Amino acid sequence: MGKNWFSLEWFSWSTLTSFDWSKPYLFYLLFALPVVFFVRILIQRRSRQVLKLVSFKNKFPVGLTPFFRLIAPIFSTLALVSTIIALARPQLSSISQNQLAKGIDIVLAIDISESMLNNDILPNRLEAAKKISKDFIKTRNNDRIGLVVFAGDAFSLSPITTDYEALYDYIDQINTKMIAATGTALGSALATVINKLKDSDSPTKIAILISDGENTAGQLDPLAAAQLSKVYGVKVYTIAMGKVALGSKKDTSINFSDFKTLSEIAKTASGISYTAKNSNELKVAFNKINNNEKINIEQGQIKEILDYYHVYLRWAILFYLLTFATKITFLGNILED
Repeated sequence: MGKNWFSLEWFSWSTLTSFDWSKPYLFYLLFALPVVFFVRILIQRRSRQVLKLVSFKNKFPVGLTPFFRLIAPIFSTLALVSTIIALARPQLSSISQNQLAKGIDIVLAIDISESMLNNDILPNRLEAAKKISKDFIKTRNNDRIGLVVFAGDAFSLSPITTDYEALYDYIDQINTKMIAATGTALGSALATVINKLKDSDSPTKIAILISDGENTAGQLDPLAAAQLSKVYGVKVYTIAMGKVALGSKKDTSINFSDFKTLSEIAKTASGISYTAKNSNELKVAFNKINNNEKINIEQGQIKEILDYYHVYLRWAILFYLLTFATKITFLGNILED
């Protein structure tokens, strides 16, 4: 509430009924107030000393002073009422929904071998893979993402991080000259990915292996690496880029892709294998992976409780001070107390 504590609106019916009361049973004390005042008056009358005077008139003139003497009891009553309200603990509560998004750990492994420069996917396989990787990162929130590049060998280009701007810069720098060793080392690529994810405490660990197919380099068998991925709880998605060889390879300008190895890797590592013969299929593959790996969102309720007893406690102190002030002035009858 935005009201000042000295606003009389604190005693309005609408304000009092809007509160939740921590100790509502204390309001029964209000019924005791008349009894307290009755007993007080009775004691005062019995203990009062009466001085009999002879008067030539029927009675003394009555002024306003007796009425002024009622001000002190009124303030005293208000002080007690405010104290009881404060003790009953007026509160306002609000409940808000809380969502906690728990990201997952993802490593993108991108093939940068010479065959990725084929332009059957425009502008070429590698540039298409770079673009769709950046688009994929933009769709993720709270995920830690790392980068691995590979050709005849593999190395880590970026640690797993939530600094997506840095990841975009790393992806822009990817080219086929980054690794001197020629060929496609799928097993080495997976081993590098596993090394980045094996110590992760994330409940979900994902590898996305983007290549144009056949394993032609490296000393680690791709399927053995896939088995190792499964041991460490790393799910491997594979995306095979490029056209598939059907029958004799008449078009010698295209390095046709062999998707069998990539398919077996995904199957072994509890993932899914996708093929992308054009940019649209590549986009569809990433969209499916994105939909499959949703961020874990935990929902809860937060109840915020605000106490307002201090407002009525201040009013009680004010009324007690006014009671005392009136008792020591001409408004009070100090001889009666």
